[in-house]
Amino acid sequence: MKSLNGYALFTGLFFLLAFGIHVFMGGQEVLQFQPSSPAGHQNWLMKVGAFHLVTVDLLVLAAGLIFASLRFPKATVLYQVVSGLCLLYAVSWLLQLALWHQSTQDFLMLGQWVLFLIAAGGAWLASRKPRQHV
Repeated sequence: MKSLNGYALFTGLFFLLAFGIHVFMGGQEVLQFQPSSPAGHQNWLMKVGAFHLVTVDLLVLAAGLIFASLRFPKATVLYQVVSGLCLLYAVSWLLQLALWHQSTQDFLMLGQWVLFLIAAGGAWLASRKPRQHV
């Protein structure tokens, strides 16, 4: 029987959903604020570049976790590393909000940190889950 890691598969699909939302909803927002001044344009290009780095991260995490869940269901260290990376993303996002927020509502409206905490939990569970037979 072929085995898989359900938690890793779920977390990979979660990242695939986040990737889609990021690209199709977030991409429009980023592109609509293109400034006209040269200095503003350079800052905007840096923001667009950072946006695309996150896009690549989400896609690599999605593809990597889906592949690993099917091919390497017991890759404990891999899932722990992904969990740690997601936890670092969540903490850095929270720190950014704590340092620069204008109101408590920022923590709710800019809730990407919650998504990364959910993903960190899913990847951690994947590292703890025994093999399942499907």
